[in-house]
Amino acid sequence: MQQRLARHLEGKTRMLASMSHDFNTPLTELRLQIELMEAGEARDDMLESLIELQSMVSETLNFIRDETPQEKTCRCDLSKLLSDLTHRYGQKGESVTWQGEAGITINCRPLAIKRVLSNLIENALSYAGEASVRLTAESNMVRIDVLDSGPGIPEKQLEQVFEPFVRLNDHRAARRHFGGGLGLGLSIARACVHAHGGELSLKNRSPAGLCATILLPGAIRS
Repeated sequence: MQQRLARHLEGKTRMLASMSHDFNTPLTELRLQIELMEAGEARDDMLESLIELQSMVSETLNFIRDETPQEKTCRCDLSKLLSDLTHRYGQKGESVTWQGEAGITINCRPLAIKRVLSNLIENALSYAGEASVRLTAESNMVRIDVLDSGPGIPEKQLEQVFEPFVRLNDHRAARRHFGGGLGLGLSIARACVHAHGGELSLKNRSPAGLCATILLPGAIRS
């Protein structure tokens, strides 16, 4: 019974992945046609809707890949991972800084954790234009904060943004902050952190800004 269910789910996953992948070509062609249209409000609205749809397809593919993770768990130096990641953003001209002690390691799937961090950093960059990352370890827990200086989002919507394809219609800043308030990015990020036995939460900063906090167990100082 379990084997039959596993085969069924695997087949369903392959089918969804194939469908999502097949959507990309016509969507790209449609986008090119829209971009060739005469500039105006109608064109801009159509292009914005299409970009959202392309984002949904891309994130659906990412979600499907994350539902069947292949990466193995290993000992990862988070200090080095963050240093390398923020350095790469700096090479691209992005304002991303980090601070924290060296030699903090945990057992994790490094590429998955890197993807979570990239998602949070890019969310901050897309609105605030800058991001600051802090790494600390207390007892056996690792804490990673990704901070920005934007206006934040309404308190009641701090959990909503983790729901798949949610729209934050009553707060323009929040919609911009989270790619239109629509997608799977934060849902995937939280699911990944939960799979590592951790937590991912958002909190508004004072006087302004947002802080995304990741808590992960099993910290070791080398």
